[in-house]
Amino acid sequence: MKIGIDIDNTICSTDELLDKKIDDYIKEKGMSQKEFFSDIKYMSDFYEEKLLEVVFEDQVKDGFLDVLNKLKINNEIIIVTARNEKLSRNFQNMRKATLEWLEKNNIYYDKYYDDAYKEGKVRVCKKEGIDIIIDDDINNYLAFKDSGIKTLLFDDKGKYLDIVDRVGSWREVEEVLFND
Repeated sequence: MKIGIDIDNTICSTDELLDKKIDDYIKEKGMSQKEFFSDIKYMSDFYEEKLLEVVFEDQVKDGFLDVLNKLKINNEIIIVTARNEKLSRNFQNMRKATLEWLEKNNIYYDKYYDDAYKEGKVRVCKKEGIDIIIDDDINNYLAFKDSGIKTLLFDDKGKYLDIVDRVGSWREVEEVLFND
């Protein structure tokens, strides 16, 4: 089976770390949250200064490596992420940083695709013949479903409890993939 896996908020908890880094940055700069979020320059400066730090410090979600080690047996693991180097000058080292992070955290994969969001991820899934993809983004989930791609919506925050294909942990991913 070919299994696609997203990175941010699926393999790791990027938003949680990003929120902490933003709070620290706001305090460090002596500004309010309202001030920070109302000026694109502040956000741009933050991303330029701190984004790669977020990538390098991000922690793998509980249970992911155990499940990955089971999944990599007789399956092809394909990382499909929106992390890319084309959005702005702030992302120029994103691919290198992400690949180093994957290696540092012993995250096995057979293929890696970045610069993919929504329709781009759908194209990758179809091109690769991915049997199932695990992603946290509801927009990606809906695009996959509309394209007939089997999807697990990774939602460990409980935002989408009404989604049938929702999983709240890597243990639940394991149950679904090994008990289907």
